[in-house]
Amino acid sequence: EDPQIWLDKATYFGYGPCPIITLVDDGLNVDPKRRDTVNVNVNSSSDTVGISVTLTETTSNSGEFAGEFALNRIKSDDISKTLRVGNKDSLTVTYVKAKSSKGSNQVFTRSATWQASNGDVKLLKKSYIGLNTIATVSINDKDLNLRDAYIDTAKVRIYSEADPKGIFLTAYETGSNTSTFAVKFRFSIDKSSIRDTIIKVNPTDNIYAEYIDEMDDTGAFNVRVISTSTFQFSEAVIKTSAQNDEGSGNFVTVTIEDP
Repeated sequence: EDPQIWLDKATYFGYGPCPIITLVDDGLNVDPKRRDTVNVNVNSSSDTVGISVTLTETTSNSGEFAGEFALNRIKSDDISKTLRVGNKDSLTVTYVKAKSSKGSNQVFTRSATWQASNGDVKLLKKSYIGLNTIATVSINDKDLNLRDAYIDTAKVRIYSEADPKGIFLTAYETGSNTSTFAVKFRFSIDKSSIRDTIIKVNPTDNIYAEYIDEMDDTGAFNVRVISTSTFQFSEAVIKTSAQNDEGSGNFVTVTIEDP
């Protein structure tokens, strides 16, 4: 029976999920008491030479081998088993099965694609009222899901008309492997503070959240993505306990409500 080779996904997004290669070939089961190994080549449209990846038998005497490799957009590295990829690249795994001295080698391949995704940023409300309001900004970008089993982070800049420079905040993934990141911030008329996650605002202001998408789905680098909301002071309400003109000598309770 011919060997079977495959990748765990047809399309990969981001640099975090390591593609997993599986190869089934009973002919490679040399030692039934030990886990054997075999090398395969992995290349991409951006790196046609590629890297060598060692597959290890999943259990002794099984004839099934598996291994993984990492992805980045800078350069391939055979030592760390990292393959360079670009937007809409094809990834190809090649296994060469050696034949007898009288025969020729057999070549088995399996391909997948790598696709950059569009990043998005969103202030969760169109308008914020009052200094005690807590705002939330959310970022979604599959390319930032660098580690499947861990909480990754994203950077976002919050700024206003009162503070055009703004503050840079770290948003944390809402769960491992969600690709959605969130961070909260507050408002002040005094000054902005990264430590306290506060942005300075005018009584009436525009609020901006800016995220730099390292690569969008067209392959463009460092794309600015901006979400806009408004801010305004809340109106105070004055209430009294008096219903009518109760005359002098009576106490009146005055209540000021100002969110």
